[in-house]
Formats: sequence, structure tokens, C-alpha cells
Amino acid sequence: MTRFHQALSVALFTAAVLAPGVSALGADGTILINQSTSINGLPGCQHSGFPILICQPGSYRLSGNLTVSDPNTDAIRVVISSDVWIDLNGFVIRGPVQCTGATPSCSPSNATGAGISGLSVSIANGMVTGMGFGISVEQNGRVENMQVYENGSDGIDAGDACTVANNNVYRNGGTGVLAQDGCTITGNTVYNNASDGIFANNSNVSGNTSTKNSSYGVNVDCPATLIGNTITGNGGGSFNLNTSGTGCVLVNNVAP
Repeated sequence: MTRFHQALSVALFTAAVLAPGVSALGADGTILINQSTSINGLPGCQHSGFPILICQPGSYRLSGNLTVSDPNTDAIRVVISSDVWIDLNGFVIRGPVQCTGATPSCSPSNATGAGISGLSVSIANGMVTGMGFGISVEQNGRVENMQVYENGSDGIDAGDACTVANNNVYRNGGTGVLAQDGCTITGNTVYNNASDGIFANNSNVSGNTSTKNSSYGVNVDCPATLIGNTITGNGGGSFNLNTSGTGCVLVNNVAP
């Protein structure tokens, strides 16, 4: 996720020097985003082309699909650290990466663009496919009710203290869900990814289904808590517990 930090300073400079744009508003005051938003950008962060930069706190909602032609360019990049909500509203963010085969092989294999990247952003209710990374959120981010599939690398990358809940994450070219310290990973269905289903550091992993991933179903750095997960049919085995910490707690998991 260092890719995000490398781009952040450039994006903040762009936001500071460009004049505010004009954006359509929903009836509830939510700022609407669609393909045409990439022409002039959003208020306070006017920018031509992708990524669409979000530089102001508030609620944002897709009113149409987004299609990105460059696999190394984000679709949406959030460059402020709090109070940004993005509702995909059932729409799709789609990039050019193609994944084929029972164990997904994706081309281009080294694409770096994310469907959405940002700090402390909440993302929900849509689909991301064909990007280098599906979703990349930093500390205190939240990703829920998303379908993230057939992206070239990881499906969801989450920084410290993030919540990843109730998503379908499948057929990505890397790990399905990769999370850093202190995350809550719950209620996700993760399958047929080319590496681990779920990889997490010192986190709470509960109520997930992780099946038919090429490596481990759940791979964690202890201490961590794993409760009520169903983890079957993974190429590397059900669990891998890295016990450099004080140990992991496993309760009521289905993991032959």
C-alpha cells in the first residue's frame, strides 16, 4: 500500500492549486460521481481525467458506472483523512485487467491502479473489477457490501483498524482480503483467489467463508481471534497461524 502514499503528495498539490469544480448534487445533498466527473473533477479538487480526486469531506454517490482504460491509474482517490463516505449505489468501477482460468491468471499482472484508494474512507454497495487492486484503504477505513472480483492483485487491502464486512471477494490475482493491525474482518465470502483468502495481522476474523483459494484460507499473525469461520478446500490448508505474538484464539470454526 505504499503506492498510495507515493501518489498522495502529488494529489494534495493538485488540489491546492486548481480551482473548485462544479458537481451535481443528489436530492439529499450527496455529491454525485459518474464517468463525466472525470472531465472537470469535483469541488475543491478539480482535475482532468482519472483518478477522480476527493479533497473535501462529505457523502459521495455513484450515479453511473466508471470505466478506466489505464490499468495503472486509480478510478477514485481520496486525499483527505476523515469523513468521506462513498456509496457505489449498485454501480461498477471497471478497469482493463483480464483474469482467466480456474486459478486466476491476470493480465497485465503488475497493474497498480485501484478502484478506490484513500485514507479513513468508508466504501459500500457496488462492484470493482478489472483494476490492479480492487480497493485500497488506509487507517480506520471501512469496506462493506461490495463485490470485488477479477482484479490483478489483491481484492481489498486495508490498513490499521479497518473494518471489512459482508463483501464478496473472488477470483483476484493476489490475496482476497489483506488487512493490517487491529482490523475487524467479518461476514465476508472469499473464494478462488490466487493467494490467501484472508491475510491479517493481529485482527478479529469472524463469520467469514473462505474456500478454494490457492494458498491458505486464513493466514494470520498472532495474537488474533478467529470465531465462527468456514474455511474449506483451500490449496495451502485451512489456517496458517504465525505465532510470533502471544497466540491466537480459535472458537467454533469449520476447518477440516
